[in-house]
Parts: sequence; C-alpha cells; structure tokens
Amino acid sequence: MGVPVCEGSMEAQGITFREELESMAAGWDDAFNRFGVWQTLKRLGDEVEARRLQEEIAPPRGKVLEAFKWVSPERVKVVILGQDPYPRPGDACGLSFSVFPGRRLPGSLRNIFCELGVEYGRAPRENGDLSGWARQGVLLLNSVLTVNVGAAGSHVGLGWERVTEAALLAVNERASHCVFMLWGRVAQRAAACIDASRHCILQAAHPSPLSASRGFLGCGHFKIANDYLQRYGQEGINWFAGDV
Repeated sequence: MGVPVCEGSMEAQGITFREELESMAAGWDDAFNRFGVWQTLKRLGDEVEARRLQEEIAPPRGKVLEAFKWVSPERVKVVILGQDPYPRPGDACGLSFSVFPGRRLPGSLRNIFCELGVEYGRAPRENGDLSGWARQGVLLLNSVLTVNVGAAGSHVGLGWERVTEAALLAVNERASHCVFMLWGRVAQRAAACIDASRHCILQAAHPSPLSASRGFLGCGHFKIANDYLQRYGQEGINWFAGDV
C-alpha cells in the first residue's frame, strides 16, 4: 500500500468504499471481524455511497477510512478521539481535527495548536494537516466518520459509533501503553472501552472555542503523552512534524 496523503485528489475521490476497505493497515479487518462489525462497516459504506447521489457528504470518497490507513491496531501510540468530521465544505479529510493542506484552521484546531505551542514554548503550528502525527502512530479517529456538508451531527446514529467502539476495543486489546486523549463529553464516553491499568487516559474539555477555556487550554496533554510513551520505552510524538 502506498503512503496515504491527506489531500483531496481526484484519485482519492474516485476510490469506492469497498476499495477503501482494502487500503486499511494490516489488522483492522481482523479486528472488525473479531468485534462483530465487519458487515456493519460494509453496510455503512453502501449507505453513504447511496446518500452521495443526493447529498454532499464529507469527507470525500476515498477518505472515509483515512484514520485506519496509517497505523495498525497494535502499533497505535496515541488516540485522539473527535466527534464527527468538520461540516464546513472542503475541510474534512478523514482524520479527526485535521484539515486538508492550505485550509483555514477551524477554531478547535487553532486551540489545539495554541495549547501545543504553550506546552513546548513555541509558536503555534500553522499547518492544519495532521498526517505527520498519523504517520508516527497517532490514531486520529472520529466517533462518526461521515457528515452532510453544512450539517454537523447529521450522521450521528447512522451506525458509525459501533465501528469506532470496535476500533477502540481493538487498540485497547492489542496496543501496548497507549495514550487516549478524550476531549469533551462525547469522547469521554469511550473511557468505558479502555483498561486504565494498561493505558493512559487523558480527559479534558473539548477544544472548541465554546469550551476550550473550561479545561482544555492548560491541560498539558501533549507533554504528558510523550512522557508516558517514553516511560514505557516508546519514542514520543513530534507534534510539530509537517508544520511549515
């Protein structure tokens, strides 16, 4: 498999969902079978493809399963769990909180970069493409993998939640000393899927401009995550990788 790129090329948009299933990193198909959601995943793909005939859906074709293309379950170091893709046209690229290169930073991502800059005493990142994190073993996963453009939360309840829960269970079972960043009430429900004796769970307010000041800003999660990884013999994440 070639290295995926978080950009909306025509080639990526032309990939069918069934073809995208085949581009996932090794281990995800087995994990989804083990946790009983493989058929659900295929059904959801067919449902979304049918809806695309009538509705504009984000992320584009070929990017719905982007989070699963970069790292296998046992090699995940950090999980950053989002809610659903950005509804603003042209933003959602299939990785939670990330946007396509060159896009204006959404408020949540701007706050993430603000926190990151404060923790490391550096100017905030400017490049909103987080594929450099994914390449290092960060699973940038949304609880819901699709959305109608312009309508946040429109695919909540469609069935994606079962798939993402299975993904979290797989990481919990197969990864070693992983950090789970759960920001906001929706993400924090996932704590029930995680064995806190084997992994590190970090919880804070959502980085949205509506809530970031209530506990996200100042949380220190990025440094805490790297300290934890290094304590257990893993290389920390270069959070500034890919910035320009």
